[in-house]
Amino acid sequence: MRSTIPYKNTSILYRTFSRRYCLCLGCTKSKFTSTFIGTRTKLNNILMSTTTNKGVAVIDLDTVMPGSVLYDIGDGIRSACANTFEDETDPNKIFLNLDLAKAYIKGYLEEMACSLTYDEVRCIGLSIRILTYELALRFLTDYINNDTYFKIKYRTHNKDRFMNQFYLLKDIEQKANELDAYVEKLYRDV
Repeated sequence: MRSTIPYKNTSILYRTFSRRYCLCLGCTKSKFTSTFIGTRTKLNNILMSTTTNKGVAVIDLDTVMPGSVLYDIGDGIRSACANTFEDETDPNKIFLNLDLAKAYIKGYLEEMACSLTYDEVRCIGLSIRILTYELALRFLTDYINNDTYFKIKYRTHNKDRFMNQFYLLKDIEQKANELDAYVEKLYRDV
């Protein structure tokens, strides 16, 4: 077992982000509806037709459970709108593609706005940050625990994934105000 966290000030980072995100969710938790969620909302969990290139079925349903749609929205945007895969190690290549994120949110709200509470819509941007943060911590935790959960291709794979998600989170934070304003405007217009 690795005895130390490999990054300076990680415990400070953890406490700062944890407090901020948990308080944000805690303030509005009672205004979220509960529904069935997949918790692994990413493109490679959709079976695509080879003739039409359209989604045919959702696969990998072993993690379906009751919860907030914000988990699926946040993780879907994190996964589909990041500029690179989770394995990328060049910080300059790791960012949220804002145009893709806006298109994802627009499509989602056009279909689902009537099923969401105002608080859920207001927290879409926050959910992207929370799910990115959570995955970063899961990669780091797995690295510290000798890589027992995620499959790895090399010894520092989970450490690299942690840093990737951390850089992605930093970029999403910088775009948070623009994303939140976009969501607010879309919701008013839908």
